[in-house]
Amino acid sequence: MLGDCYFVAALATLAEWPARVKKIFVSDKSNSQGLYGVNLYIDGYMQTYWVDDFFPVFNKEVESVRKANGEKLGSPGEPIFSAAQGNELWVAVAEKAYAKAHKGYVIIAGGSCGPTLRDLCGAPAYTHCWEKNEMVYGLWDKIVEGEEKNYAMSAGSPGVDEGTLNESGIVPGHAYSLLAGKIVKDKDGEEQHLVKMRNPWKEGEWTGAFADGSDDWTEELMAELEHSDTNDGIFWMKYEDMLKEFEQVDICKVVDDNFYSFI
Repeated sequence: MLGDCYFVAALATLAEWPARVKKIFVSDKSNSQGLYGVNLYIDGYMQTYWVDDFFPVFNKEVESVRKANGEKLGSPGEPIFSAAQGNELWVAVAEKAYAKAHKGYVIIAGGSCGPTLRDLCGAPAYTHCWEKNEMVYGLWDKIVEGEEKNYAMSAGSPGVDEGTLNESGIVPGHAYSLLAGKIVKDKDGEEQHLVKMRNPWKEGEWTGAFADGSDDWTEELMAELEHSDTNDGIFWMKYEDMLKEFEQVDICKVVDDNFYSFI
């Protein structure tokens, strides 16, 4: 019930490197006091925000309102906002600290991955925007460079996120992790530029060329790209299709050994 997919996508992007996520937290252990410190780079320097382990959850009143509106129901006691799998707290704790840094959950509804990645790790982030179908000079090279140097990358789609997929399987107004860019040979021997994306919902995927289950895949190509046909939110698509379905790419040039401060 909070439109901060950009924040979840930023966390998911950093989670490709677990050590980067651990740096965000003062401790990665739970404690009986329910008190957690989160390190965020707000106003240009690292500050620690302390939060407790009380989180907004669904109750019968919320359930009845959502049912009346025809919305997807959440069971009483389940988190209303972001949550990790199982009993992990780190996503909810990070989200609460980010909300505290901005003076409330409602303030972080809507945003962009680039500045959020900067807030989470301190490194400079750059946003590249384009109009639909526009070829962006040098962007492919920047994506390949980002993968080679382990930069954190994301992509944003145009429109308004209403929690549904468009006819291509992309969520409008939504933030995705951009995991890789590869040049491969397809089954006809033609060169293809592919990008690897991840929906932070962990489901809901692209349905066009090189989608899961499409006949564009060969066993050799699936092995080369370590790809599997599972609805896990991870998918490959052509670079030119990404330019049609998305409107921006954020690249955060994080270097793990660097110390970051803007003051």
